[in-house]
Order: sequence, then structure tokens, then C-alpha cells
Amino acid sequence: MAKKSGAGKFALGAMIGAAVGAVVGIFTAPKSGKEMRQDAKKCADKAVKEGKETLSKMADSAEEGLEKAKDKASDLAKKADKKVTELKEKTSEVVEETKSRAANVKKAIKTPAKKK
Repeated sequence: MAKKSGAGKFALGAMIGAAVGAVVGIFTAPKSGKEMRQDAKKCADKAVKEGKETLSKMADSAEEGLEKAKDKASDLAKKADKKVTELKEKTSEVVEETKSRAANVKKAIKTPAKKK
């Protein structure tokens, strides 16, 4: 299970606290049943609106995080590709140098040394 961020936990706690406070306020107020139902509906509508707003903010934050992660991954991929290219070039250079030295050794072996 993914861990919630501090902001997400705070927002969830604030929403729950607001909802509980509103419900307690509605049911402890001396009002008629009709007024109480209207207040309960207003409270529920407000909680839904606030929940949607909080969810939207969290979604925006998640999208920003995803874009940053994509950018970082792209940068790392480019750096890795560059390093691979550099290593291929160096490897080719080493192979060519080794071939050249091997040819020189082979030539030296075939050519007898001059006696003095």
C-alpha cells in the first residue's frame, strides 16, 4: 500500500474533522426536523464540494510529480545513452590499438632477429 503524503493526510483529517463538527453541530442545535434536514443537506453538499476540491488538488499534485519523474527519467536515459556511445567509441579504439599491436608482434615473430 502506498504511503500518503503529509499534505494528503492533513487534507483527509481536515475533511473528516469538518464533517464530524458539522454533524455534531446540526444534531445538537434546537431546530425542527425540516430545518435539521436542510442543514444536513447543506453540510453534505459542502463536504462533497470540499472533497472534490481536495481530490482535484491532490490529482494536480500527482500529475506534477509524474511529469517531474518523466523528465528525470528522460534525462537519465539521455545520459546513459551518451555514456554507452562513449564506451563504444573507447572500446573500438582499444580494439584497433590491440589489433595494431598484435600485427606488430606477429610481424616481429615472423621476421628473424639480425645476428651481430
